[in-house]
Amino acid sequence: KERAVEIGTVNELVALLDSNDDALKSKSALALSIICIITPGKYCTIKAGAIPKLLAMLN
Repeated sequence: KERAVEIGTVNELVALLDSNDDALKSKSALALSIICIITPGKYCTIKAGAIPKLLAMLN
């Protein structure tokens, strides 16, 4: 989890939330949820703009 934050994986996962592939979006959201277990992961995910994209997936 820490390494994913350090190397910028969060930004890539957040970008994948814009995909037209629902399975890819779902797997990206799952990976982000795991990264968010640690506090730096939470902050990084929020900063990367994941919240609006995740909320849009609920509609």
